Amino acid sequence: MTPTGTSAEAEASSASAAIREYGLAAGRAQYVSHQVDPAGRSITVYRVRGGDFDAAVRRLVPIEIRLRFLDAAHSRAELANARQRLWTLPHAEQIRSVSIRWDGSAVVLVVVDDVAAAQARYDRALPGLVVVEARREEQRWGRVAGEARRSSHELEH
Repeated sequence: MTPTGTSAEAEASSASAAIREYGLAAGRAQYVSHQVDPAGRSITVYRVRGGDFDAAVRRLVPIEIRLRFLDAAHSRAELANARQRLWTLPHAEQIRSVSIRWDGSAVVLVVVDDVAAAQARYDRALPGLVVVEARREEQRWGRVAGEARRSSHELEH
């Protein structure tokens, strides 16, 4: 690694920390997340348009680092509030995990009950904020069991 590369990575790391700090505090109404490219030469920021967020972030980042802003449907704060609210709703015992998509598109909810019924239920409570998925272990087991049945059937004939 060249000294310039090390310097670029250090600047990007410092800029990343500043973006995160700003995004979780003063910019929380717009901030979702950000990604630093491996070489440290650019940062992609996911945010909800509004206010002076873009200008504020530009002031935090050295001019040598290219910034790219991508629109998000929801801020991290909005999705975090939705995530908290999910645990207070009926059928919360069916929830196995809850995560926030890095691009601000939704809260991803993994459940053990019927996915379609859960999606309808959470759409009523938190419209446009939740994507429901089946529990991964059950999906994997279903494929394995299906393959085993198919193999047994093939052996019988």
